[in-house]
Parts: sequence; C-alpha cells; structure tokens
Amino acid sequence: MKNIILPAAVLFLMVSLAFSQSASPGNTIVKLPQATVSYTVTGDYGAGYQGNVTIQNTSSQTLTNWGLSFSMAGQITSIWNASVVSHTGSNFSFNSTGYSWQSSIPPGGSASFGFMGSPGNVNTPPTGFTLTTSGSSPTPTPTPKPTPTATPTPVQSPTASPTPTATASPSPTVVPSPTPVSTPVSIPINSTGYLSTKGNQIVDSNGNAVRITGVNWFGFETGNQVLHGLWTRDYHSMLDQVKSLGFNTLRIPFSNQMFASGAATSSINYNANPDLQGLTPIQCMDKVIAYAGQIGLKVFLDRHSAKADNYANEDVWYIPGDSYYTEAQWINDWVMLAKRYAGNPTVIGADLFNEPKRTATWGNSAPATDWNKAAERCANAILGAKAGVSKNVPAGSLLIGAPAKPMKEWKEMNFYLSQLQKLFNRVKELEKQTQKD
Repeated sequence: MKNIILPAAVLFLMVSLAFSQSASPGNTIVKLPQATVSYTVTGDYGAGYQGNVTIQNTSSQTLTNWGLSFSMAGQITSIWNASVVSHTGSNFSFNSTGYSWQSSIPPGGSASFGFMGSPGNVNTPPTGFTLTTSGSSPTPTPTPKPTPTATPTPVQSPTASPTPTATASPSPTVVPSPTPVSTPVSIPINSTGYLSTKGNQIVDSNGNAVRITGVNWFGFETGNQVLHGLWTRDYHSMLDQVKSLGFNTLRIPFSNQMFASGAATSSINYNANPDLQGLTPIQCMDKVIAYAGQIGLKVFLDRHSAKADNYANEDVWYIPGDSYYTEAQWINDWVMLAKRYAGNPTVIGADLFNEPKRTATWGNSAPATDWNKAAERCANAILGAKAGVSKNVPAGSLLIGAPAKPMKEWKEMNFYLSQLQKLFNRVKELEKQTQKD
C-alpha cells in the first residue's frame, strides 16, 4: 500500500443506496422433495426492494437445468444469475439459461440468484414454489445390443437417366457482413508499481494516466464473513470473469467482526475452493487479493460496518456503548490492514467507513459524531504507524489525498439524486394509475 492516497473522510465519491438488512416478514424457507428453497428480502427501501433466492440441493443426485416457479405480488425490474422465463399475473418462472455455472447443482450444493423488485415494504412471502429439472438421476450404463447379422441387398441393374437441361443459376444476392459486437476490454493498470497523483490525474509507476473501473464483491461484511457465491463457484473463475467484463479494480466491503478472535467463514464450497479450507476470514481475503494482483486487478478495501450484517444500524464509525467495537478498535484494525498489505501494489485504497449517516455530523468537532475529525484521527494513526502509506498530493488539488470537505459538486450530485428519486416515485404512481385505468 505504498504511496496509497488516504483521505481524511472518503477516498472516492462512491454513491450507493442504503438498504435495510433487518429480517423481513417477506422471507421464507420452503422444503421441496429435491431441494430447500430460501427466499430472502436483503434490502427494502420503500419504493422497491432487493431479493435473493437460494436453491440448496438436498437430494443425492445432481439437479440439471433447473427451473423454479413461485407466486408473488409486484414486479421484477432486474435480475442477475438467472432468467425470467415467464410472468403471468403473480406467477413467475425462472431458469439458469445463459448461466452455465448455475445450471447443475451437485448434491449438497446450491445455486443463487438475485433481483430488484417493486413495490417495497414487502410483508408477504411468495407461495407455490415448484422446482423442475431436466435430469436428476445418474446416467444409466447402456446395455450392449447384439450386432445384427447383415442381410445382403440385391443389386439392381442401373437405369440410364436422361441428361438434364441446363438451367441458368441466378446471381447470388450479396448479404452484408454483420457489424461486429465489441467485447468489453479491461483497462490494465501497471501491476508492478504503485499509484500516485499528478495534477488532477491518478497515474501508475510509469506516469501513465489511470482510469479506475471498479465493481463490488460483497460478503466479508456479512455473517458468512467471506465473499458470497463461493458456495457455488471458484473465486479464481469469478475474478477472471470480473476482469473479462472490463473492470480493473475490485472493491471489497468488510466488517471489523471478521478480524475478531474466533471469526470463521461459512458457506464455502471446498470442492470448488479447496485452497480456502481451514482459513480464517482475513486469510481468505489474502488469497483473493493475491489472485487479483496476479491477473492485474487492483483492490480497494471498504470498511462497511463494525458488526456483520449491521451497517444499516450503524450511524458512526464505532458502536456507542459497546466495549469491543470502539473507535480505538476501528483505528487499530485499519493500522493492522495497512501494515499487512504494505508493499503490495495490488491494494490501492481504503474507504475508512461506508456511509456515515443520521446522527453523524460534519465539521462541528463533536468527538462522538464528527466524521471529519474521526477520519483525520484514523488517517493520522495509519500514517504514524509508517505502514507504507502516504498522502502525496498538495492539499485541495484532488478529491483524493486531501482532507475531504463538502463540495459544490457533491451538493449538486445529491440534489440530482433527490430529483431522480422523485421522478422514480412519480413514474411508479403513473404505472399504478395506468393499471387501474
């Protein structure tokens, strides 16, 4: 993490919608003859919600080319890791077409897909779950068939065919070549050196301007304390896919709970990820960061919450009244991470705390709530630990590296986001009115 640019507040302006992750009355678990299906509302923001469906194979046979159907109110606005086959009234049908890594579920394995739905405030779980497969039993060994005795075919005397009259062939119609479809190309970042800043640009060790194109992979901040999806896929292939889609940076959210004594991972398929067996959460993070660097991906660390699955309930960088999740623990964990990845050019940045909110304040110097001062205390502790991290740009020259303060651009962005939310709500009202008419 040498020459990494630490903010006093936030490294990048990352805009995200906060979802409530509390238990929802819309959740349900259904046991079917071949599998258990878990339906979970992972986030609900009123106008819409995020759902997740996991199919756990409880049979002794591989479930191939599965299809899942159930009934629920509302609409699905987007979906990932599965396809909506049909939607009639409240009945939805899904399958794994186009997602080869999901199409077969081995005994004890699982497949998951997620979606965004509307409206929110989900209080009733889906019903009528039905699971189908194109095959769920071993392929039988074929019984050899006896070779039939050949019967000679009588030979007929050839009959002369009349000479055909030549017919002029029409000129072929010229078909234009299709326009090639571009494939996303990852914008590489020099992986042998460190990033720094030059004027208003981020540059690599050769002085070339760098454009960071990143994607989140969540899981370390949840109760699983490891990346999600490892119950089905190998993390190497997932990172390869991230790079193939044109990204050059991976943002990894985590909670401080994964560093606590006795922290353990869950939900890893060790057949797919044998090198993660027996490792602690942070050792699994080491593996992910090592392979990311090997294939040219950079990593951005995001302290998402103190406790696992608790970010929606945490306004500030510590948990008031908690003897373990204190400001000192938050700072100590960041110093530990900075030292752990010192000298590793793969790790390029740190989001000290995701989404200070509600009771958090800015610039009033209140020790318990002022995020501006808290971020400075944390940054100074990391710099004081000489962990190979430095602020190497003139103050105020960039959004990165200098004390972050409320800016005109940020206020304008918040305004446009609020207008977008109003527009979204108005569109939903018009849709409802159209349905009534």
